[in-house]
Amino acid sequence: MPSFQAKSSTVAFDALAMADVFDDGSIEKALQSTLQLARTRAREVLQQRLPAHLQKLDQLLLESEKNNSPLWLGNLERGMFQAENVILTSVNDGNQQGADPDSPEGTTTVHNLGHVMIKRNGVKEAEDEDEPDDTRSWLGGLDSNEICLDIMRILESMVLYMDLKRWIALEVPKVEDGNNFGVEVQQHVLDKISNSYRACQRLHSVPRTHYRDRMELGRTWNRFPNLKDHAPAIATSDREDFFLALQGIKDLRDGAAELLHTIKENWAKIYDPKNATAGVGTSMAGMY
Repeated sequence: MPSFQAKSSTVAFDALAMADVFDDGSIEKALQSTLQLARTRAREVLQQRLPAHLQKLDQLLLESEKNNSPLWLGNLERGMFQAENVILTSVNDGNQQGADPDSPEGTTTVHNLGHVMIKRNGVKEAEDEDEPDDTRSWLGGLDSNEICLDIMRILESMVLYMDLKRWIALEVPKVEDGNNFGVEVQQHVLDKISNSYRACQRLHSVPRTHYRDRMELGRTWNRFPNLKDHAPAIATSDREDFFLALQGIKDLRDGAAELLHTIKENWAKIYDPKNATAGVGTSMAGMY
């Protein structure tokens, strides 16, 4: 009669089988090398790059009060931030019949065209009502908002130095019972760095969203040229992007200032969290 009793394993579980993973010192050597590089980089960031970054943001916001700055609020009252200045144009192959005299040579406003053309194999033909929309090649042109372009270039140059996060993470000491106030401070600073990084990421997404929205609005205007809301929609979208950019720069400036201040005022607790906590309680009230 067969036995259904479970057979005992021939390999005994050894709880200490992994105990010697770090014994040869190679991992410790690699970590120490990385830590030294992180310390060098963190010193450069704290002494040079982050203060320079903060001063750059302060200067941008200070200059935003002048009328030659792309961030000047007065820009919203002119140019393509106003719907009447947002015009969709179409290449007219040099034929000036019906062209707007105020438009560049060889162009005419699409909303003045009496008939929309499509192209097949490079040859213009009258619009085919049965032609699927996605096969049409539209000729409408929409100028960029030059002020928005300048703002987007500013946003794309924004950086936040994550070297500080890597350095502090490598300075976190061994987890022990008690005397962990310095570690709490380190974690507090790490959270601030993460928050600032997310703010920077949001700021970097503004140009991508700006260009994508304008492309979509321009494409829709080409498809439905007789609708009257295209120009106001584009002007409103540009104004929203303006405010998002301006507020994003302010948030990034404030985050950088707060981060630098917090690190400066809690410096000993950050670079030497265990020895810096002598006589200090375990509450975050000891910060600042």
